[in-house]
Order: sequence, then C-alpha cells, then structure tokens
Amino acid sequence: MKQIRIHNILEKTRKKKEKANDSKNGVEGESPAVMKEQENLRKKVTDLIKKQKLPAVRKIVKAKDDSKPWNADARAKVCVLVIIDKG
Repeated sequence: MKQIRIHNILEKTRKKKEKANDSKNGVEGESPAVMKEQENLRKKVTDLIKKQKLPAVRKIVKAKDDSKPWNADARAKVCVLVIIDKG
C-alpha cells in the first residue's frame, strides 16, 4: 500500500511535468511555480529512495497524499484478483 502511494506521487508529478511541455505548445497548464515545486518534490523523493531513506519518503508522501482509504469491497476485489493471478 505504501509503494502505491509513493508511485502515485511520482505519477502525479510526472503528469504535471508533461503538462508543462504541452503548455509550451499552446495548451495552458500549471503555473511555473507549481511545476517547479512538483519537480523539486519528485527529485527529493527519488533521491531519498535511492539512498534508501524510506521513513523520510513515507513522511513526505503522507503529507502530500490525498487518496482515501480503500473500502471493504475494493480490498476484496483486489484479494480475489491476486488469488486468481497466483492460482
């Protein structure tokens, strides 16, 4: 579950970065300050992962994560898919 959150943060910052390239081509995106902040966050998280400072990564991700906890139905569906995949 923690890896999913880390991956989601990295994906969000990547999407912001791609939108920045689109804004140069005429499509409006985020402000340059927000894009810079997202880029710095992504760089910090990837550096901490490389240094294996996972508690620090978790702390950053927890502060920036806006996802909601999974309900029982969603967890059951994932468990069934995992069991089917292994079997």
